[in-house]
Parts: sequence; structure tokens; C-alpha cells
Amino acid sequence: MSSLESLIHSAAEAAAAEIGPADIPPLRLTGADTATPRSRHWWLTPLAAAASVAAVLAGLIFVGHAPVTGHGGAWPGSAALSRAQARLTKLALDSYFPATGAQYTAGLAFVWTRQKILARDIGPCLAAAGFQRPPFSVPKRKFILHSGVNSQFPDLAQRLRTGVMTPGDGNRPGHLIPVIPKAQRRAHTAAMRRCVVQDARPIWRLDKAATPLAAIWLKKVTGIQSSPQVQAARPAFVSCLEAAGVPSRYAKRGGVGSSPLFAGFFAWMDRLEQASPGPGQVAGEQRIWTPVFVTCARPAVATMERLQLTERLAFFRQHAGQIRTIRRLVIDLLARQQT
Repeated sequence: MSSLESLIHSAAEAAAAEIGPADIPPLRLTGADTATPRSRHWWLTPLAAAASVAAVLAGLIFVGHAPVTGHGGAWPGSAALSRAQARLTKLALDSYFPATGAQYTAGLAFVWTRQKILARDIGPCLAAAGFQRPPFSVPKRKFILHSGVNSQFPDLAQRLRTGVMTPGDGNRPGHLIPVIPKAQRRAHTAAMRRCVVQDARPIWRLDKAATPLAAIWLKKVTGIQSSPQVQAARPAFVSCLEAAGVPSRYAKRGGVGSSPLFAGFFAWMDRLEQASPGPGQVAGEQRIWTPVFVTCARPAVATMERLQLTERLAFFRQHAGQIRTIRRLVIDLLARQQT
């Protein structure tokens, strides 16, 4: 692939502008799962951190590593950064450390690029180990649309543009997580680790540096979203849902984890999904209720994002050395793709 072109075109503004109602496929359900409704796979799955999303997509989870200091000379000053490098590092930091829904969406463009690079680099090694995998060919727009996390980083502008919550296509998104038979999982994991270290070392080093710090950031985000300042918006959110027609027993439902504020809305959407006779009605319900979510959630999201943006500035200052390392490793990744 032409890496530089792909990376530049993965900019946040371009990615958002590319997504419109025509890009959204019909929502098809193959069956109800009352214990874990399919909508929860798309809407309620807690974000393990943008870095962990990237790792899971590759079938890898790097945990317990200390941040690396890196090698290769001094970090260049801002004046020395090219426009492409600056844009790529911004997308990468939005991927690992999102503070807003728009940043989370922008970061998915980096995750998509990372996956393209990773699949290309380790494909031959995996094939030699007996794990033939098709090329990573998911269109960028589809990848971004199917990877949103509305419970923790709702991108309200994207919701209004698309008219739905995160769409799905009737199955657990197979284009995101490869299905490996149970008997082969241990061998596959070993092969993945070996192939990444051997053939995708720039990505391995980036994950090793960024993933532990991203986990710390996620804990801060969870704390903010459970804080009194954000939870003070809950009564208005509940009242807004009730005024729009959401039954009180759903509107008032509380939650824990990554969606303490919006759990009632998602429970209501799960209920509608389970009761819908077909995909057409499910899609119709989403188009009715998505604007309700945007309207009712906007004040809480504004408070949430303001606090998270302020905290991210402090977090970046506190971990300035590690952030510089991550930026340099991202630039190294770009440089290697150009050679």
C-alpha cells in the first residue's frame, strides 16, 4: 500500500467527512441473545483503551510491559516535523488517549492504518506457521463506523450525520477479530507474538510503549465519568429521555463501569432490538431514537469532554517523556513504510 498517502488521508476531518447515511448498511440480526444483546457488542462494550483495541484487532495483548525509552537519536523539535508526521502523531495520540468522541473517531483512522501495516508485515510469517490469513481489506469508513464506543466516547456529531448508533451487520464483527479454533489458539498466540517481534517490530515497540500508559489514561476517564460533576447531569438526562417517550423504568436505570450515565438509554435500545420483528424495524428504531440520545446526552457529554480535555493536558505534561517516545515511534513507523 502507499503508506504515506493512506496515513495522510486518515486525518480526522477527512475520515469524518467520508461517513454519511449512504455508507451505513442495513442492520441484520441472526438471532436474539437475551443474556448479551447484540447491541451491547456495538454500544456497551467497555473501551479497554484505544491501544488495546488495536492490539485485540491483531490478536495480541501486550500487558505488563514498562514503557520503553526507545533509541534512534533525539526527538526533533516541532519545527522539524513535516505536516504528515504531525498529523499522524496527532491521530495516534487520539487513538491511545482520546478525550472526546471526535478524538476517538479520529483515532480509529490510525488504528485502521496500523492494522493494514500489521497484516501486511506478519502475513507471510503467519502463513509459514500454518495460519493463512486473508489481507486486511476492511474499508476505512466501515471500520470507523463499526468501531465506535458510544457508552464512553460518544461522537454526537457522527451520530447526527449517520442517523444511527454504531451499525452492525448481524454477526460479531468478524472483520475485526479473527476466529481461531480453540485447539489452535495457543499455537496461534505463540506464532503471533513471534511474527510481530520478528517482522513488525516498529508496531511492537509502539504498543509496548503506549499500551500501559493508555490503560492509566482509561482509568482517569472512568473516574471523570463517574465523578459528581458529570453525574450531576443525570437527572436532566433522565427527564429528557422520559419527555421523549422512554419508559421511566428504562430512563432511570443506572449503570456501572464505562456507561454509568447512559445505561438507561442503551437498555431501552436493547429492549426495542429484541422486540423488533426484522432488520428494517430495528434500523427504523435507531433512526428515531438516535437524535433523542444526541439531544439528551449533549449537556452531559459537554461537561464530560471539557473535564477530560483538561485532564489530558495535565496527563501529557505529567508523562511528557513517554509521550515524546510514543510520538517518535509513530514517526519511525511512518518512515519505515516510506522506505
